[in-house]
Amino acid sequence: MAEAAYLEQRVAAAEKDVKGIFEKLGRFAVTQAETNIKLDSMLVGFGELKESVNRLERRPGAMWDRLVSALLGALAAGTAAAALTLK
Repeated sequence: MAEAAYLEQRVAAAEKDVKGIFEKLGRFAVTQAETNIKLDSMLVGFGELKESVNRLERRPGAMWDRLVSALLGALAAGTAAAALTLK
């Protein structure tokens, strides 16, 4: 009989330990889900930031393209005007 009581006590302690482990595991899962949500948000923000930087990097190139086009247009117009006045 003493052995049965001892075994029941050990089973009860084991059940209590298992219950505690499951509670900790549940809290860990919630914490991990919250962390994943925050990480996803950070990744989206990082992607937007990267796209903004890329747009800013392309902008000076586009400005130089417009400047060169304007200079070429002015040069062509000047050459055409000079050709017309010399005739």
